Amino acid sequence: MRDPEASDSFTLTQLEKTFGAADGMTVKLQAGGGWVDDPQFMGRLTRTLAYTGAHISVLSGGYRRRTFQADPDIPESKSTTFEYEAPINSSAIRGDFLFWRRPKNEKPVALPIKKEIRPWLGTFFDQRKPRSTRRYEQLLEELEAVVGFPCNPLRYRHTCGVLLYHVLKMDAATVQKLMGFTPATMLTYVVRTKEQIREEMVSKGW
Repeated sequence: MRDPEASDSFTLTQLEKTFGAADGMTVKLQAGGGWVDDPQFMGRLTRTLAYTGAHISVLSGGYRRRTFQADPDIPESKSTTFEYEAPINSSAIRGDFLFWRRPKNEKPVALPIKKEIRPWLGTFFDQRKPRSTRRYEQLLEELEAVVGFPCNPLRYRHTCGVLLYHVLKMDAATVQKLMGFTPATMLTYVVRTKEQIREEMVSKGW
């Protein structure tokens, strides 16, 4: 059974705990003909996920399913191809903004870059990184074992939405458009977080 916490956004305390634990992890990355230890990779990965909302497949690159229908009235005219999309690199940074495309539908996302990650984000994008989404999931599972709660990519993505809405005070429509969230996702994980609902219930004597 899926952990009900697995899709919830992090509380700020949980988020800081993941950052602290990630900063203490060293990841082996392939370089040239061998391997190197990178003590900064996990700390930068978690902050990138939390502050950009990017999918891990944007970092890893990979084949994307593309569907094209020549005539909307003729079902047989629909065709599907798989095209390789390279991992994101520093060219996606333009001034103070990060531009990337959602893997599912190719919709563009343009998000202001948080000052904390701006000095190293381009370097992180250009460095050698894992080329499979499964490897990123494994690294986050290792982090999960350290902190004791789910740390999957979706939680970081939902948390980015929470930060935009509750901390930066963007309106719900803007956050939904930026992140590509459905109305249900906005309501369930961003606008009314689990912690807010609990606090309101407790304040009313629940």
